[in-house]
Amino acid sequence: MSTKSIPVLTCPNDDTAVGIDGGLTYVANCGVGDGSIDVSATPASPATYGHAAVAEPFVWNGNATDLVANAELTKDLGVFGAKIDCVTPPVSNAPVPRDFTKNPSANIGRIYDGAANTILFTENVNAGADTLTGAKSWANPSLRSCGFFFGLDGGSAGPATYGNLTNSSFTPAGGISPNRFMNQEKNGIDGAAPTANSRHIGIVVASFCDGTAKTISENIDRGVYTRLITPGGARPRTIAGWNPEAPMGGNEF
Repeated sequence: MSTKSIPVLTCPNDDTAVGIDGGLTYVANCGVGDGSIDVSATPASPATYGHAAVAEPFVWNGNATDLVANAELTKDLGVFGAKIDCVTPPVSNAPVPRDFTKNPSANIGRIYDGAANTILFTENVNAGADTLTGAKSWANPSLRSCGFFFGLDGGSAGPATYGNLTNSSFTPAGGISPNRFMNQEKNGIDGAAPTANSRHIGIVVASFCDGTAKTISENIDRGVYTRLITPGGARPRTIAGWNPEAPMGGNEF
């Protein structure tokens, strides 16, 4: 079933998906993550746990031993997250999953930055494929296939703040960055470029958590773009050292 062509899942302009069995254009907002997790998997070294808060070794508050607090914040910087069942942490400095084994995806009560200011789905003409097998399927749960995210490298170096997302504090992650912004990898490889990409000239179509759909310029201010991805980046927190996003109004994009 998951290899059938379903027109509603594809954009008519996406020649890599429309009319193709298993084709997919629209992908879920998976927030911020380590670009080396899941995306960089190879047939010789497949990713076991994929992109999930518990697997992302970001140090947001400068305290590398505060594992749960850092993982909780990473979880709040994305709308959709993977459920992980494991006894041993997938990376050496990640916390034991605890409540991360529950569904970490955000419900409407966790869209703290405003449903109208948070992207839910967007286009990616490189979606719907598995680089490990070459198979196409709109049901593949891998980030490479059905999600988009803002991939960073060197997350464990910290401290990480909202300001780090758009400056040079983090080095680009091989394979997707610095092409992590809109339409920067529209000619990328299917299943290897989990960012927002479309065949529309100069724009990407996105749906928001309030149910609206908008076209977004590929030249959008990069700080605004990162704020549109995160559902809880502006939320006040007690985590020492965390630099939150500035609140955003509807006239900024």
